[in-house]
Amino acid sequence: MPYTRATSIAAAIGRVTALFLGLVGFSGGGLFLIFIAFFVYIGAGHEERLTQLRAVLRGMRVEHAYSRNVAHFSPETTLREAVAAVLSGLQSTFPVCENERLVGLVTYPVLLKALDKNNPEDRLRKFMLTDIPRLQPTDDLFEAQQRMDSGASQPMDALPVVLGPNFLGLLTRRDISEVFRLRTVEPTLLIRNV
Repeated sequence: MPYTRATSIAAAIGRVTALFLGLVGFSGGGLFLIFIAFFVYIGAGHEERLTQLRAVLRGMRVEHAYSRNVAHFSPETTLREAVAAVLSGLQSTFPVCENERLVGLVTYPVLLKALDKNNPEDRLRKFMLTDIPRLQPTDDLFEAQQRMDSGASQPMDALPVVLGPNFLGLLTRRDISEVFRLRTVEPTLLIRNV
């Protein structure tokens, strides 16, 4: 049996077992049994989604999915200018580049925190994140998604794609979701040399 199908069956069995444990817990088996049921149910669903994601993204690389034309800032951009750019569009993670070279990343939460305690004319150089994972165009797309979940100090909504020191674009969770939806409908889509 294919691994994806076997995982779906195991997850379904896990959810049914969790529901049974929950019912036993509610009918007098105790609060501890209800907690176990909850975690088994959540864990089964998570494992099934992860397996489906891995199967759908198999063989895909970052270059198949990342956004190429994204706005970016200079280290000398002010907080005021950065916040205005965030508020004027849908992008919430911004690369910070000197010429073509990536030097950092600024996220919406970082900007809000910086604006709360600093002068709006302060430069992004002072607040940008520099210890961030970087992706190469040839990196595996599923592994890139996993790196987003275990990013630097917290999960990231986007990671920069670089070739050497040069910035190429951002891989966002939205990009991965879109590829997942397209490949679920038509598995041969997006497999090409970019």
